[in-house]
Amino acid sequence: MLCIILAFRFWQETPRQKIEKMIKEGEIQSAFIQLSDILNNETDSLNPIYLEMRAHCAMLLSMATTAILDLTQLLSFEKLAKIERDHLLAVRAAAYLRIGDYESALKDGQLISNKRLENYVKETELLLNQKIFTTNSIKKLLQISPESPKVLSKATQFFLEMKDYDNFLKYSQILMKIDPTNINVVKERSSFLLCNADFNETLKSLSICPECDNIRKNTTYLVNFIDSVQNRDINEISKHINHAKFIVDSTCQKFEIDNELSRFIKLVNSSLLRWQNRLDLAFDVVEDILSQYPDHQDALLSKADILFDAGDFESAAETYKIILEKDPTNFQAADGLQKAQYYIKQQMKMSPFQVIGVSENSDINTIRKAYKKLAIQWHPDNFKNKLFKNIAEKKMKRINSAFEQISFRMKPKDQQQRRNEQKNGDQHFQRKPKNSHFNPNSNKKKNQVNFDNPENFYKEWSHPFRAYTM
Repeated sequence: MLCIILAFRFWQETPRQKIEKMIKEGEIQSAFIQLSDILNNETDSLNPIYLEMRAHCAMLLSMATTAILDLTQLLSFEKLAKIERDHLLAVRAAAYLRIGDYESALKDGQLISNKRLENYVKETELLLNQKIFTTNSIKKLLQISPESPKVLSKATQFFLEMKDYDNFLKYSQILMKIDPTNINVVKERSSFLLCNADFNETLKSLSICPECDNIRKNTTYLVNFIDSVQNRDINEISKHINHAKFIVDSTCQKFEIDNELSRFIKLVNSSLLRWQNRLDLAFDVVEDILSQYPDHQDALLSKADILFDAGDFESAAETYKIILEKDPTNFQAADGLQKAQYYIKQQMKMSPFQVIGVSENSDINTIRKAYKKLAIQWHPDNFKNKLFKNIAEKKMKRINSAFEQISFRMKPKDQQQRRNEQKNGDQHFQRKPKNSHFNPNSNKKKNQVNFDNPENFYKEWSHPFRAYTM
């Protein structure tokens, strides 16, 4: 029984052993919390071993200020050997360096007569006070004084100017924890987060800045605007989109970033124009986005929807297919493709007469007039916008093809009609005697068109100003 008790006591860990094990295994935060609990519960006198251990943990957790307090308390103990005191002073000097208190670090260095430490502190001060910084000098300062508000402020400004936004976000967050009164950094960080549409983080950053009311209002405005977009509230969108665009442009123009929020505003504007049936303007907005980001899924979907609404079902179907190749689960593109293919089939079923817009028993003159009217209406030169110009080109191909088919079918009827007109003495087709000195074709009107050649007819009558010269 005695052996069992001794073995149990041998294997039972003391609090100090547990904490040392935590530190060894890298559980620094847990060790720091446990040490704080132990020290807070000691009412008579603080254990110097636990104080030194907590100071060590604080240094590892970038809590140099806490480490300085513990080390100062340790140095107040009278029963300290010189070697122990010098060691504690050296550690405290390092802690002062971390927070940028170079004067106190220099004093501790002088107390232990450490010339190397004194020179190191002076070099750091000179490095910090220089006017122009490089990446290497900033990194060196951050290595020496990672908790110094002055160093962190210079680092965040440097990384912002260098467009190194990852490091800007990293060190601005550290600076805000150490010095929440630095309004400029809070504003810059909040503006950057706003441009990245990270509204929760933006508002969280602004919560410590009462002076940042303008950015807070702009963020809330954009959040409400996005809610109205999700609810498809057209009145609210049309009312607020211009101000939302102004906020984004004025806030984000200084950041050279892949601005998703700006693209979102453009897409909303495109959708609004589409809902207002201003398809040409909506198409131009989407094309502007795709010129910079060809694979942008939302922009591609908007483009396909606009093409569908404009009646260009072939181009709409092609765009829907591009989306589905990259994202087969996009149900909106799948649904759009199905509808576009249905209308393509319906168009293919149309007869040439339906394309021209006449009945199958229409006479030749009626068909000619209908074709002439369509040729004038859909001539591509009548359209400046890219969307409708492409549609007009496709439309004219279909109209010409239909007219050629009709003309081929009705050629015998046309010839018979001409014979009848000649018999009835129609002056347009009546020939002069063989011995006449006039040209046989001199009777033909200047604007008369040979029905046997529809291409010539198209060239003649499809000119945009032809309608005004008849």
